[in-house]
Amino acid sequence: LPLTTVIASVHEPSDFSGLPVPGDDPAVQGVPMAPPDWAVRLVREGRGLLFLDELSTAPPAVQAALLRLVLERRVGALRLPPGVRIVAAANPRASAADGWELSAPLANRFVHLPWVHDHEV
Repeated sequence: LPLTTVIASVHEPSDFSGLPVPGDDPAVQGVPMAPPDWAVRLVREGRGLLFLDELSTAPPAVQAALLRLVLERRVGALRLPPGVRIVAAANPRASAADGWELSAPLANRFVHLPWVHDHEV
């Protein structure tokens, strides 16, 4: 399964909602939102694993932009195909560098699996 890793904290909200691209007649057709290259690759492949890493270091504005991606599977004007799985990793705020609490709406869109690191291994 192809893996695409996106580190949420190094992105801006527009990276997930798409960047405006002027069309022929914006007053009639609106302004399309161009998706990032990683989303285009996932759509072309038709399957894959989208790994949102360091989710708890993403600021609230980025977390808000991720809501549509995680719930509706939309990035800009693209919809991710059913063969793309979305997973994420996050550290607790206390152990994350410049960490934020996950917003309740974003946290509720994931199953949480606590992971305790074994220092003996």
